[in-house]
Amino acid sequence: MTGRPATDDVIPGAFALSVGMPDLPAPDGWRWVKLTDVARLESGHTPSRKHPEYWDGDIQWLGIQDARQHHGREILETRQTISELGIANSSARILPAGTVCLSRTASVGYVVRLGRPMATSQDFVNWVCSEDVEPEYLMYLFIAEADSILRFGKGSTHTTVYFPEVKAFHVCLPPPEEQRRIVAKVEALLARVNAARDRLAHVPGILKRFRQSVLAAACSGRLTEEWRVDSSFPEESVDLGQVLAEIRTGPFGSALHSSDYVESGIPVINPTNLVGGIIVPTASVSVTRDTRDRLAEFVLRTGDIVIARRGEMGRCAVVGAREAGWLCGTGCAVLRPNMRVLPSFLQLVVSSPEARRYLAACSVGSTMQNLNQKVLVGLPVWLPTIGEQREIVNHVEALFALADTIEQRASTALRRIDRLIQSILSKAFRGELVGPSPAPPEGADEE
Repeated sequence: MTGRPATDDVIPGAFALSVGMPDLPAPDGWRWVKLTDVARLESGHTPSRKHPEYWDGDIQWLGIQDARQHHGREILETRQTISELGIANSSARILPAGTVCLSRTASVGYVVRLGRPMATSQDFVNWVCSEDVEPEYLMYLFIAEADSILRFGKGSTHTTVYFPEVKAFHVCLPPPEEQRRIVAKVEALLARVNAARDRLAHVPGILKRFRQSVLAAACSGRLTEEWRVDSSFPEESVDLGQVLAEIRTGPFGSALHSSDYVESGIPVINPTNLVGGIIVPTASVSVTRDTRDRLAEFVLRTGDIVIARRGEMGRCAVVGAREAGWLCGTGCAVLRPNMRVLPSFLQLVVSSPEARRYLAACSVGSTMQNLNQKVLVGLPVWLPTIGEQREIVNHVEALFALADTIEQRASTALRRIDRLIQSILSKAFRGELVGPSPAPPEGADEE
């Protein structure tokens, strides 16, 4: 490959990759080699977008999104294709199956192995391996050294690994047979680890459905059937407006402008600040005391419920002592319960699956769903006694706490899996995962 020569700098990686020849020992039977001595370095290119005839042909063309989606795996199809004309009129070239492609710019560190001949964009450096290096071994080595590859790059905003560093790549190689045994062991272990990761990845979705089922049971009376002895759950609903002392839509845009916002003032609560039934303020979306006082009718009180009236329906939260005095934003509304309903119970009702369906069906707006007061006050509410409301809230909080614990444990397990994957790869490329290739039996070569 022409262009700038390899750098003379030496930047050691973690264990089996380096820019320049490192002063690092090799495991028994392994050797440090310059990567360009055992694999042909190729670049990629993007044909001109001004020529439609260069695109949508029969040649697969690897881009960053493809590499992100297939990271650490073989790739057979890409999002975009190019034509023979695109190849003929650009620096793109068709690379053989088995080529190892490493993203070097935009998003550094994605690695794939080509499962068929294809071209790549200039965001990749591509290695066509000789018989001295197994493509899968090189792919897993790059994955194991992901942090090192980032260090080899330059640029504070967008990191790029430049060709002088790439041309100076050195890798630590065992004999080919040992490379194959390392790959087989790594893939067997990663298959088990990834199966566990896939199962854990389903936990948040399962728990989301569980929480929605709990809310549905809570608002229909099923959750407290055993608790209820001398009373019955109401057979008919009341309108939300009947259990509110007040309802107020947040200030219109003419009353509150983005120019009114200051850093770390009094928070303004918009739909994006309602997350999982709690209020999460944004420091940059806040106002001065003077602005808050000017908009006093929109100031939140303890026990209010803030509900999003734009976008995803059913997002809401109860205002506690911390949030009292904050400001309702333009995209929200304030529900102020009367003595017939507990704020915590009403929050469960408004966020229940049935309420979400009702609000979504009655909202207006083709681009973004939008609620008005008429829709809100008409929301059907099944209203048990205050005692049963309190019992329902206690049941829901206990079940949600259990779900939160399970979710936290699943998240911890996923982090451990990530560390386990790195541990497996680290051992593999330190020569600790499999032993050296066994010597042939004595006399095996004799006739």
